[in-house]
Amino acid sequence: MNNRRKAQSVLEFLTARNPHITPVIEGNGQNGSRSDYFCPKAVKHWNEFDYQLLETIFGGELMREAQKDRSNLPHYPHLDEEVDLRLGKGEPSTRSLFNKWNHTIVVASLRAVQDALHPCLWREKSGGKPSKSMIPLSTGVENNNEGPQNRVGGEVKGKVQAEKTRQGTGKQRSQRSRQPDGGSVSLLEIMLKKPGERFPKEYKPACNWSSKKLRDGNYTKKKTGEWLEKIKPTLLQNNNIAPIRQAFSYCIDYGCRYGCILTTSEVFIFRIGPRGNHTVSIDDDPSSFDQLLEKVKVDGLMEFVSIPWGNGCDDHHHDYKRLTVNLALWFTHILAGNHYKLDWKYRKLQEEELVQPPRQQGHQPTLGDKRPRKDDGEVALSPTRTAKNKRKRHEPEQPQERSEEYNHAERQQENQDIANFSFCETPLPQPTVSANHYVVGAQYDSEGGSGEDSDSPLIRRTLGSIS
Repeated sequence: MNNRRKAQSVLEFLTARNPHITPVIEGNGQNGSRSDYFCPKAVKHWNEFDYQLLETIFGGELMREAQKDRSNLPHYPHLDEEVDLRLGKGEPSTRSLFNKWNHTIVVASLRAVQDALHPCLWREKSGGKPSKSMIPLSTGVENNNEGPQNRVGGEVKGKVQAEKTRQGTGKQRSQRSRQPDGGSVSLLEIMLKKPGERFPKEYKPACNWSSKKLRDGNYTKKKTGEWLEKIKPTLLQNNNIAPIRQAFSYCIDYGCRYGCILTTSEVFIFRIGPRGNHTVSIDDDPSSFDQLLEKVKVDGLMEFVSIPWGNGCDDHHHDYKRLTVNLALWFTHILAGNHYKLDWKYRKLQEEELVQPPRQQGHQPTLGDKRPRKDDGEVALSPTRTAKNKRKRHEPEQPQERSEEYNHAERQQENQDIANFSFCETPLPQPTVSANHYVVGAQYDSEGGSGEDSDSPLIRRTLGSIS
């Protein structure tokens, strides 16, 4: 696997076979379950989501970009069979593999098509603030399997108060604990400190969760997707349904239609929305979004597709007509990059359209820019730095030529204080007093610095005598 040649197209990169995983521990692991997770009313197979859709969506533009020859794709990530591919029940080792292998391949493939298809980018942690739908936990001490909690007596009251102080408020604890393992960021918000979330992800070891029983019809009715009567009483305790409720809740928290559960046996990609026939779009009535969230909480539909981890090939990639884990993740990031919000109704996937990102007047930053300019409309400078820039803009215009005496003085001083100055190609002023006087000049921190906001005092320098 580590000896593969570089992929020559995005499609080849994404359809390469995933590495073989060696399980260290047999048996099933335990998934966390919380009473404040929401649960969809129905879970159905997502029939639209298949390889044929990728060939025709966006008028065939997606497949043309995927098959285009590209010589600048990175090499396949190197994986050590004993360190990276021997996995047990722990999530950290599973997350490490996803970040090394899947994340690297998918993000590079998204970058390759970003100008044409406007995707969002996969990142390790989710961002932005959850919607108002998040339910705060009780402000009392939670029983997190750490032993029985004695809730009576003055001594326990003091412990409860200490625990409150350590953990923070119920809402703060809820926000910390209800965080997806992975998320996504819009290309237009990539430089923001807290960009919005578009595609939350939950990671699970394969021994902890599988969608097989759901796919086999052991949990839901085939036609409607509603839970079977024998399953309903166990929805809050069922270890195999807990990750579905968890991922479903993330999408509600962030107001996203797409989500996924990624394991080393499959990727479970889904879309959520309200059940029933609705004629109004959220674009027609934005004020109904809170009502939409409440509807999805109590009467939500989850449509899913499961792609096996073992799908993929070693050659003839353009003839391989099946979805792989990486290809499906790549495609969903493109869908979410163009349309990601919950809605009352969705058009058919075949009818989805690419949304051209808005263009700003003036300088257009590239994704490699360290800091976007203020006039880009994405990140405004801090008030302190804005004030500095204002002072610089109001400085008198400086002459463009240096005098011979000034250059001579400059050479005398450069070994003494050159480390304290960064002229940034700004012409130095000509001295207006004799050389044996002080000259006052203002110099500010370079914008390419550490980003700390500080008020730099004026720097004085002494010009040496000129013979």
